[in-house]
Amino acid sequence: MRSAAISTDLVGVDTVAGLPLRPLITFCAVAIFVGLNTAGAHASGRSEDVLVGLKIAILLVFGVGGLYHGFVNSKLTTGLSNLGVGPVIAAGIAFVAFEGWELLFFDQESIEYPERTVRNAVYISIAAATVLYVIVAVVTTGLVPASVIQR
Repeated sequence: MRSAAISTDLVGVDTVAGLPLRPLITFCAVAIFVGLNTAGAHASGRSEDVLVGLKIAILLVFGVGGLYHGFVNSKLTTGLSNLGVGPVIAAGIAFVAFEGWELLFFDQESIEYPERTVRNAVYISIAAATVLYVIVAVVTTGLVPASVIQR
C-alpha cells in the first residue's frame, strides 16, 4: 500500500516492537474504518467531522506557519507573475477535497432555516477552501525546491 510507504518514510521508522510498520499502519486503518462502519452512520458522520476538522487544522498550521517562515526569512514569492488559468482550475479541483458540505443537502430536514443555511455554508466553504489551498500552494511552491515537490 503506497500510503503506508509514505507514512513510514515520513517518520523514518520501519518497525515498531519488532513488527513491520507498513502492514501495522494498514491493519490499523482498516480496523478503524471497520469499527466506524460497525458503529453506524452517526459515528461515521461524527468521525468524518473530526477528520475534516483535523485536516483543516493541519493545512492551516502548515499554511500560516509557512507564510510566517517565508516572510520572516524573505524566502517566499507569490508566483503571481506566472499566474494563469491553471492555478484557478487547480483550486477549484482541490475544493473537491472538502465535499463534506454536500451532506448538508441530504440532511436539510434537521437544519434550521435550511434554504439560507445550506446556501451560505456552500458559499463560505468554497471561499474558505479556495483561500486555504492557495495559501498551501504558495507556501509549497515558494519554500520547497521543485526537485522535492516532483519527488
